[in-house]
Amino acid sequence: MSDDFITAVVPPTAITGLVSVTTKTGPVGTLKKLKVAPTATSFSPTGGTAGTPVTGAGFTGATAVTLGEVKATRFTVTSATQINNTVPTAAPSGAIAVTTVVGTGSKGTFTVN
Repeated sequence: MSDDFITAVVPPTAITGLVSVTTKTGPVGTLKKLKVAPTATSFSPTGGTAGTPVTGAGFTGATAVTLGEVKATRFTVTSATQINNTVPTAAPSGAIAVTTVVGTGSKGTFTVN
């Protein structure tokens, strides 16, 4: 416990946005921006040759989607929790990863048929 610092748990469904601190005497300080890294929580199907939706959180502002370390040439962020992408031609089976300016989140293994 400190008069200068607080600790808070960020829930897995959190999105990037402004954070405020309020005590029993009212608001403290100015609003600060909390940046949430992407979290790929699931994808379906688990294999294939065409586009696959990736679901998770924090996808807004995605700058790259990779499959087995090969960048997808086309992807569309359809919401903060879903990305549709096209499996790259040369992609091997591997983890699907989503990158934003805050970081990278990856999940499981996608099998390329």
